[in-house]
Amino acid sequence: MITADVRTTYDVTGKLKKGFSDMAQDAITKLVFDGEGVAKQAVTDYNAIDTGALKSSIYAAVPGESHYGPAKSEALSKRPDAEIVSEHQLGGSAGRATGLVAVGVAYGVYVNFGTAFMGARPFWTRAVDSMIKQFGLTVGPMLRKRRIG
Repeated sequence: MITADVRTTYDVTGKLKKGFSDMAQDAITKLVFDGEGVAKQAVTDYNAIDTGALKSSIYAAVPGESHYGPAKSEALSKRPDAEIVSEHQLGGSAGRATGLVAVGVAYGVYVNFGTAFMGARPFWTRAVDSMIKQFGLTVGPMLRKRRIG
């Protein structure tokens, strides 16, 4: 079996003034839960729906809240034989703003990048690009206003 783990990581917390990490976490929380919706919409836009398990398996998580359980249950209800990967753990350490968006079904990578027998339907690539852009629009100005120094 082939697995893939694509991560885009921005660690800017070292540049934040004291007490600003809560605002950063609020921004990251909004970003990842909006990103979950963007990824699900991209699945629809690319017509990457057979049973609906792929779309249903997309989930977001932040400290104290994860959509993994409901996403896994819904994906398995649509495709009982789907291989669902384990919940991804949040990286980072205490005091750092963190969150993630992930695809639960193991075959998501093949749909996104394609195979020798199926063209790519880059739903995930679109979602990641959108989240990177939104990150820059949301967090970038906050950082410029709050830099140490």
